[in-house]
Amino acid sequence: MNNRSDDVQKTIGQHRVEAKHGGPRKPVQWLKFIPYLFPIIFLILFFFFPIYSVFKTGLMENGGYTTDHIMDILNSPRYRRVITFTIKQAFYSALATIALGLPAAYLLSKHRFPGKSFVRALITIPFVLPTITVAMGFILLFGTNGPVNDFLALFMERQKLLYNLQAIVLAHTFFNFAIVVRLVGVSWTGLNPRIEEAAASLGAPPWKRFLYITLPLLLPAILAAFILTFMYCFMSFTIVLILGNLQLSTIEVEIFTLNSVIVNNKLASALAIIQIFFTLLFLYAYTVISNRLPDMENDADPISQMKRIGPGIHKAQGRTLGSQSGSILSPIWLRGIQSKLRSVLSVRNAAIACYVLIIMLIIIGPMFEVVRHSLIVRDGETESYSFQWYREILDTPTESSGISPVDSIVNSLFFAFITMAISIPLGTTMAYLMHGKDFRGRNILGALFMLPLGISAISLALGLLRGYSSGFLVLNGTWQGIVIAHSILAYPFVMRSVSSSLKNFNPHLREAAMSLGADRVVTFFRIELPMILPGILVGAIFAFSISMGELGATYMIHKPEYATLPMVIYRYIGNRDFEMASALSVVLMFIVFSSFLTIERVGKGKGSGF
Repeated sequence: MNNRSDDVQKTIGQHRVEAKHGGPRKPVQWLKFIPYLFPIIFLILFFFFPIYSVFKTGLMENGGYTTDHIMDILNSPRYRRVITFTIKQAFYSALATIALGLPAAYLLSKHRFPGKSFVRALITIPFVLPTITVAMGFILLFGTNGPVNDFLALFMERQKLLYNLQAIVLAHTFFNFAIVVRLVGVSWTGLNPRIEEAAASLGAPPWKRFLYITLPLLLPAILAAFILTFMYCFMSFTIVLILGNLQLSTIEVEIFTLNSVIVNNKLASALAIIQIFFTLLFLYAYTVISNRLPDMENDADPISQMKRIGPGIHKAQGRTLGSQSGSILSPIWLRGIQSKLRSVLSVRNAAIACYVLIIMLIIIGPMFEVVRHSLIVRDGETESYSFQWYREILDTPTESSGISPVDSIVNSLFFAFITMAISIPLGTTMAYLMHGKDFRGRNILGALFMLPLGISAISLALGLLRGYSSGFLVLNGTWQGIVIAHSILAYPFVMRSVSSSLKNFNPHLREAAMSLGADRVVTFFRIELPMILPGILVGAIFAFSISMGELGATYMIHKPEYATLPMVIYRYIGNRDFEMASALSVVLMFIVFSSFLTIERVGKGKGSGF
């Protein structure tokens, strides 16, 4: 921090002489808006115009407005079933995620135990993993010949654990578990402890303190986590595509099928419009609730909170005092031993230990099975472990599909780096604009900037295909189209990460430098940029990881020579070649996990994008 302060002083000193002579001539006022033209033009061209093209295709016929295509979707029993199932699986997934994530949020926010930081990092891993590797892990772990069925076979017949609603819900729970832990955990950590302490001192039992005090205070955070998880599950593509079946199709999968298989652009656009309506509704609800999260650091009046517990508190207080007075009759050393035994052997601690064990197995299990399966080599009935499949990655030539595994890795890395190069200035400029001076329409502009969070990858790709299928700019089957889609999906995470850094920036440093003659450009590069650099790096790594794992938009836009690593993995899964799919999944996990470790090192867990 001293080095940064010295840099600020040097910068101020360099411009002190200019300040005495009136400073540099002020630029024309409108020039300061030039940097903001890039994100605005980029969004107009590659987000709003594609979405407009979707609405135009779905709502226009013979030059006039029509709702026929929308009504064709709503009147079709098949598509009504698809919409109903999409809502159903998203609701069950969000509910299961909340139920499984709340205890973890409690443990990590209210308890200290060995390895807590490791557990916190481990819990976050599923959220940053590509969905294709998550689906691969569940296939190997819960498949007919997987370890879970091997264990069940000791007591009963093997069960069909995949390709049903339960598998989809479990995979979504695994993938979104970190959202609940982080959102609710932060609120739980910020609760005023005096409220519960006052209730405990008056004899309120733990369940009553939780029900009448803690839960109402946590409810906004729980609702925000539920809605965000619901929205992610509602727009899920890869998990449903791989772990579902023909009867368990969602809106996202149907849009892809209508556009790429059936080639009915009108119905695909109409279904995309319905999906966009739902997701924007969920995004609005999430924004409203998250903006109304209470200030948990406020010193609320504990006594006023006690009134919510009811008259039973005094009875509980009497029972507590009675039990304490009775324990005085026991020797001190015996009471100490009894206290330790009760703490170790209590039902509560046993339940916590079982829960932590289950969570670790659920999180580690699928990923461990992917790694283990990538090392298995079968020779008849015997199994051995070697690096054969990794050598196959290097030795496999270009296939009839037009690409080799090594080429797909190169493609993925190329797209990820270009996505970073676009997302960093895009997201940083937007964050900077939103944290500048107030201006008319600022809130509306901020909402427009965050709209891509409410648009699925498939709907975005459909819009890019409909908007740029002919004319001067054609994106269908081009690497530019893939990079643009990835950048639109990734920049909101950069924007939110940089926004977190800007909130911690001291504006007086900027004002001091400019008051002494430093112009806006010098102030930004010499003072502000070093301060927000960690947030930019974290956002860049998230953009990289999102691009590496993206499947839906890439699948719709690409042509064979531009296939990415997730697409090749999906191809191997479809061919039931799980060994090569596992080896490539490990490569993908290694790349993304390395990025995640960099986030923890650079960003200290900030700017996660939640």
